[in-house]
Amino acid sequence: MTFAKIILCEARLEELLLNIPWTPRTHWKDEGSVMEDGVRLRTYYPLHLSTTASATLDPLEKDLRRISKGRSMTDEEKFQLSVVLGKVCFYGGKFDACSEALSGLPSTIQHDAALSPAYGKQLYMAQMVMTGILLEMKEDLSGALGIYETAIDNFWQKIKESSVVIVPRSSTHEELVNWPEEALYRRAMMALSINSSKGNVGSLDGVSALATYLRKMDDATPSGFRAPRRFRANRVYMDRLRQKGAAVSELAHAHTRQMSLLKAAFELPRADESHEEVLAEVDLAAEDLADEAPECLIEIMYSALSLTFNSPRVLQHLIRALERSGDYHEASLALRTYEQVAARQLEPVRKRLAAKQALDDRAKKFVAD
Repeated sequence: MTFAKIILCEARLEELLLNIPWTPRTHWKDEGSVMEDGVRLRTYYPLHLSTTASATLDPLEKDLRRISKGRSMTDEEKFQLSVVLGKVCFYGGKFDACSEALSGLPSTIQHDAALSPAYGKQLYMAQMVMTGILLEMKEDLSGALGIYETAIDNFWQKIKESSVVIVPRSSTHEELVNWPEEALYRRAMMALSINSSKGNVGSLDGVSALATYLRKMDDATPSGFRAPRRFRANRVYMDRLRQKGAAVSELAHAHTRQMSLLKAAFELPRADESHEEVLAEVDLAAEDLADEAPECLIEIMYSALSLTFNSPRVLQHLIRALERSGDYHEASLALRTYEQVAARQLEPVRKRLAAKQALDDRAKKFVAD
């Protein structure tokens, strides 16, 4: 009976969260950028609810606390209750209460839940990720990294490392937190921040951890899931590849992934706009691939054209890549398109200049008269 009550409370929580409006692209706008200290990488916490919305969680919290004061519970039920209560407090921004709910829980997977073995593992990952984030809030990056490493290691001991780790719960609504994804991502970002600190070399190679996160996401999820976070993480990864002088093949694979994620994150722009994220990527791709991997660059540029409304900048890179690959016929067609696009963009400028010149001529004639 207690188990069923807790499940019902968690189901109410999940139903509430699915109705929370949020925009992942806005939430992770500058994720992965270097912070003001010049060392840490910006890693946003999962979205917690506004003061007004979080008030809707109060009845859930009261119900869970009422359950905890009821009849005796099994160890599994106590664990389940503590984690679900921690989640309610976490989403409501009550971080001290969340810490209290999670205190004393084991750091290993103790139970295969009665509902399903996978459910017990999800509860464990939620517990560990919340614990790690609470440590991040206290600026204890090393402690948080240790928590994420422990969580992932224990998780993989229970399943095959090659198994699907991250499974989105909805194909139409971006969930606020996917606990295994959050653990893999934050482990990589904490390691990179620690590795970047002067005289501080962490036990984990951040670049390898980030590569693992990106690979797991590629293998297990559609490109649209967490696309804004993933393409920013991939950009950090490419920066690190350049710093260590990685092979062109590695960079080509990363750029191909980047364009796939950008296509998932952005829609076709209007005729009067372009996506700066896409334009920044094509410049970097041209710099990395033009000489040694023009064929890969060509595919990237064709994809970018559809996201930038035939941007002249993209067309310039495409023409050069086609020339380097020896495809002069396609290069001539791209050049013709470039000339047409440039002419269209110059036409309004020409009209404005002509109108200004006409005004100047009338003014001069008026003064002369």
